[in-house]
Amino acid sequence: MQPASIVLAMPHGLPATLVLDQVEVTTRPDRRRFPERALLPAVDEAFARLREDLADWPDPHPDGRPAAEEEYSRVTEPERYRLLAARADAWVEAIVAAGLGEAEQVDPRSVSWVGEQHLAPSRTTVVRGRPGTQPVVVALLQDETFVQVGVGDPVEVLDLQPDCGCDACDTGSADLLDTVDSAFVLALRGGVLVVRDGDRVVRRSLDGWSSSGGSDAERWLDDAAAGRRTDGVVAGEPWLS
Repeated sequence: MQPASIVLAMPHGLPATLVLDQVEVTTRPDRRRFPERALLPAVDEAFARLREDLADWPDPHPDGRPAAEEEYSRVTEPERYRLLAARADAWVEAIVAAGLGEAEQVDPRSVSWVGEQHLAPSRTTVVRGRPGTQPVVVALLQDETFVQVGVGDPVEVLDLQPDCGCDACDTGSADLLDTVDSAFVLALRGGVLVVRDGDRVVRRSLDGWSSSGGSDAERWLDDAAAGRRTDGVVAGEPWLS
């Protein structure tokens, strides 16, 4: 069977997508430069089993093609996004199998998230590592069609996928699975992950950061890393070295 999409990890460069011989090819910076890369073979093995008959799908908007207006109010096959939940479960299984931590399924109501939560929780798992690391919280939402990964207590969201779920925002399974992987790699890396001051927040990413406003995000992260700022900081030791 010919794949619908392929992700290639490159040693450098920005993400890019193109279509070759009717196969969507996406390139991304190589996560293998991070120690957490060692878990990926185990994640892939668990994922192949846990996904069962859940299928991949291509990016419906290749080459940056804009979405049609009606796609913003349409959700086609929302159940296919359960593929992301299987990937998240594969990460949890791989972390536990490697002896890096223990996973506990908890009552979703017992977990406090920073910010409003608009999606109904289906299943929540807390993965705890050695002392000094930040527990990783994995919430499967809306009948397990959304995956939310976070750290801290209360829990700061590192990523939510899909970020919308409508057809217009669909980027294809390869990109979405890669983004879920990046959220786990980021959480396991440790260091300064989030700095918050009221409604302003800076979140670390694998290749930089995102900010809700202001021009001093890098200073916030630098001050937190140096210990000059402690309020509103979510940071921890790396799970792997």
